[in-house]
Order: sequence, then C-alpha cells, then structure tokens
Amino acid sequence: MVISRRIKSLRSIVALTLALFLTFGQVLPLLPVWTAQVHAQPKPVLTITGTGLHQDVLIYEDGWSSYTEVVRYYSSNNNFNYHKIWKVKGYDLFELMGAQNLKTDQDYDVTFVAADGARVTKKISELQSQYYYPQFTVESGQLVAPMLGFYRAALYEPDFQRKPEPSEVVWQDRELTEDDRDPNAPRLHMGQAAGQVSENNQSFFLRDLVRIVVGEERPTDPGDDEFKNSPYKHISYEGPPYNIDTITGATMTVEGPGVESYRALSVRQLEETPAAGLYRGTYQENIDGQIVENSYEGIKISYILDNYVTLRENVGKIIFKNYLRQKIAEFTLDELRDESRKFIAAYGVNEVPFVYTNLDPGYIPSKYNDRGCL
Repeated sequence: MVISRRIKSLRSIVALTLALFLTFGQVLPLLPVWTAQVHAQPKPVLTITGTGLHQDVLIYEDGWSSYTEVVRYYSSNNNFNYHKIWKVKGYDLFELMGAQNLKTDQDYDVTFVAADGARVTKKISELQSQYYYPQFTVESGQLVAPMLGFYRAALYEPDFQRKPEPSEVVWQDRELTEDDRDPNAPRLHMGQAAGQVSENNQSFFLRDLVRIVVGEERPTDPGDDEFKNSPYKHISYEGPPYNIDTITGATMTVEGPGVESYRALSVRQLEETPAAGLYRGTYQENIDGQIVENSYEGIKISYILDNYVTLRENVGKIIFKNYLRQKIAEFTLDELRDESRKFIAAYGVNEVPFVYTNLDPGYIPSKYNDRGCL
C-alpha cells in the first residue's frame, strides 16, 4: 500500500467522543475503539514505494542525516552534445531504497517522478551497470552507482558541441562548498551505459525529485468486492476467534448536542459500510518506541458523521475521548472531512481483524492486532 502516513500510536483502550457539540463514545466501557488519526504531521519530501520493495521508504526533511553522504563523479552529455564532468555530493540511491528492502525476483523498472510530473524510468539492471568516463573514452570507464545529489559542480564544461579528445579533458578537482548547493535538490544523477561515452544521460538528471516507484504502484483503492471479503474485517470470518457477533455490545456511540439523536453503531454495521465509506492505507506508527509501518482498513470518520447521524448547524470542536471519557484530541469538522488526512476508525490491521488484548485467541504478534475490536 502506498498511501503512507505518520501517526502516533494510541495503545490504550480508546473510544471516540465528539464533545462540546457532538460526542462519540461507547455504551460499555470495556469495549475499545482505535482510531488511525493524522495530526498536522510533516509530509515526506521523498517517497520510495512500489511492488518491487518489501516496504515503502518515507524520507522527511530532517531524515537525510540517517543516511551516509557520498561524493561521486559523473560524465555526461546533453541534447546539444555538450560533454561535461560533474562532482556531486548526496546519497546513494540503493542505500535509500534499502539493501535488503529491494526484491530480487525480477528486474524491476524504477520510475523517478519530479515535483512537476516529469518522469524517468530505468531498470534495476541498467542502474547497476552505468559508467563514469573521466576521459570520455571507453578505456577510462569506471562503474558508478546512481545517487540523489544536493551539491554539485561542473568541473569540466567545454564551450564546444562534440565529444572531446582525451587531451582536451583537463580539469581541476576541488571541494564542494555551500555555494554549490543545488536549489533543485534532490536531483537524480546517473552514469552512462557501458561503452556509450556520448550517451545523453544528462536528460535523466531529474530535479526536484519527490517520488520513486520500484515496480508498479501499490494498489490503494480496493474495489467493492475486495472490501466485501476483506481479511481485515471480523465479519469475513465464521466462528472464533474473530466472530464479532459473539461480543455483546461491541459498539461505537454517537451522541451529544451536535446531533439530532443518539446513535449506537455495532462493529458489524460499521464493517458493512459501503466501499465509498471505507479506506485502506499504510501508516507509519510509533509502537513501543519503534517506527513500524502497518496497513489499516476501516471506516472514515467523516463518513460516520455524514451518513450515520444527522448533524445540527454550527457543529464546533470535535473531541476524541477514551472509554473513561478522558480527552485524547480534538479537531474541527472541516479537518475530519479533509480527504488528505484520512481519519479512520480501523477494524483491522495488516490483513487481520483486531482483538482486544495480546492474550486473546486470534492475536498475532507480528500483526500488532491487539488493540481492540475497532
């Protein structure tokens, strides 16, 4: 799943309450509700995703320091036959992907996407077999890996439009400084194909890179049939341990002066919600001090508000509370309806339904599904 969000873990037993004008709660205090909420978290500056990776990689503005900075040299040619030598400082592409994260069952396409929508696609094998030609001769070729550059300088930049003779390729190395910072970083840099000293690779130096897709995009919008038979839902299973109908009073309540009348919604009712009200996505979550990527499926909070209750005018702040009616967070109605933020009440995680605790039948440690029926 490619729609990845960073969220804070709500490990305690949770209910939802929309207070002041509207309240979400529970009839029975022992019944938990868990919500995948998205606060005003920073957005990733680079997303690396796709079916060719075991897990997506999200890099935030302050996350580059987690990777090793490298300096490399690249030879290049452009549309006008100007041959250049570049010195670049940044981060190795394959380290960013993750050495063990890249699947090896096939030679995947890798698509690089810039902020303006421009795209470059290369196969893994191509990216692993490119060269730097310091003299623009085949004999001088050196394997060079692709990277995302943040600093760069053209050390050799002739004013003629042809392949230079080796004797003409004269340049002096120097340290890259702050003056060499690329205003359009991160910028993709890659070598030239084996034996192709005049290959036009500079056209592939994509600037303002925001997304890398290895293989195909992950599916993010399951159809009606997939939601109907979803492994995330309790109602997709017959009998224990996930049969929600055996859990008396497993409900979410909607109450308060912001609604026309009180409404109690069972987990079965919520899981039978039409596909338009459901959402499945991948979230980065802090669990016991570790950042873990989990996939969740559930019902959109906005759908509950707009379809299961009748709201009164001038609904104010919406407050989320736990089963003890203690405040957890609050949002406006507009915030909850913001499709980019994806507030959901999740009934399942990592392709299994939730159970109450890690002592209950159906709990799978690797799935983190011990945080409630909903």
